[in-house]
Amino acid sequence: MVNWAGNILGNCAVAALLSHVKLSHKFKQNKILDSLTHYRHPALGLTVGYMVPIIPSVLVNYACATIKIPRKNFILMVAVGMFPTSALYAFGGDALFKGNYTRLLVIILLLTRFVHQRRVEAATK
Repeated sequence: MVNWAGNILGNCAVAALLSHVKLSHKFKQNKILDSLTHYRHPALGLTVGYMVPIIPSVLVNYACATIKIPRKNFILMVAVGMFPTSALYAFGGDALFKGNYTRLLVIILLLTRFVHQRRVEAATK
């Protein structure tokens, strides 16, 4: 829970700071950013963006600011999107420290399936 709350608050802080920072042209012309801002259902696409650990959260935060997602929706998207990653870090880290590699593998497989299912749903909508 602490990890998840920290991720939510961190993303909210970064999103608030983005309006006060001048970003380079190269940052704004990113392929991932372009994909995030042109999703058929932007809220779903951005939520999936928060779920996928290899997509930098700052790009998703900037996409939210560009699309002008309402604050209430933004917080909900961050909370839902950050949950799988936060759970992986918290439970996976605990399993590593305790040497329970079977539990770690089960966690990774479940979260991989969850993220894949969400990406398929997002692509078909």
